[in-house]
Amino acid sequence: PPQGPAGLDQRAERIFELLGEKPVHIDLLVRRSGLGAAEVAVTLLNLELAGHVVQVPGKLFVKKDHV
Repeated sequence: PPQGPAGLDQRAERIFELLGEKPVHIDLLVRRSGLGAAEVAVTLLNLELAGHVVQVPGKLFVKKDHV
């Protein structure tokens, strides 16, 4: 079964799965995902707008359940 919220595209699922209980810097997400910086930024924004992730100060992102 998928780990992330229903209805995520493959890119969003990949980013979501890289997030955890502790905030992760966007640059680390770019390196770990193998995606471009712009792709990661847009995907994180979409996940944030959908209420799945939260950005905390310092360009760090965390799953909403772990804020």
